[in-house]
Amino acid sequence: MSGLTIPPEVIPLHLPELRAWVEANGLDPHDLPMCHPIRVEEGEGGAVIRYRAFVRDADGRKQVDPGNPDEVWTEERTVPCAVPPPRLGGSATSAPEQRGGAGRERVGRGRGSRGQAHR
Repeated sequence: MSGLTIPPEVIPLHLPELRAWVEANGLDPHDLPMCHPIRVEEGEGGAVIRYRAFVRDADGRKQVDPGNPDEVWTEERTVPCAVPPPRLGGSATSAPEQRGGAGRERVGRGRGSRGQAHR
């Protein structure tokens, strides 16, 4: 596998399959924002999953990005891809060189949000 990118706009269309896949690879689907792509790339030791994950505090709450207080803080992570990704038809692309997300997870400031980062 040379590389595969699952764009953010495709994730909601295949949520059950992708949720099962990330769990099978040891990831918590609640840690992955749906506004960033998920990539499967060839690493030195085999295939890896490259994704963005929410940064959480010791109590498990999502953190506000210190560089942009209107966004939830995420960081790039990489894990071995033990289980291959599901077949999504033409929804996923074979363009791992695409970098950057299609959107940002916003911090809620509306009624009832208390300004906390949330999904």
